[in-house]
Amino acid sequence: MHLPAPEPGPDRAARPPVRDPESPRRVTLLELFFDLVYVVALALISRAWSPSSTGTAPDRR
Repeated sequence: MHLPAPEPGPDRAARPPVRDPESPRRVTLLELFFDLVYVVALALISRAWSPSSTGTAPDRR
């Protein structure tokens, strides 16, 4: 079921846009922080799933 987009109310039409549409979009520090958390989590997960050469991996005999 597809609902139509709501009509902008009088208060929305009177407000100017928050950002100039032609200005380049800047990344916030919060976005960069979550990107860093994502990359670190992927690195830790891939490290846990990869076979280790230190002998800590289970022996497959």
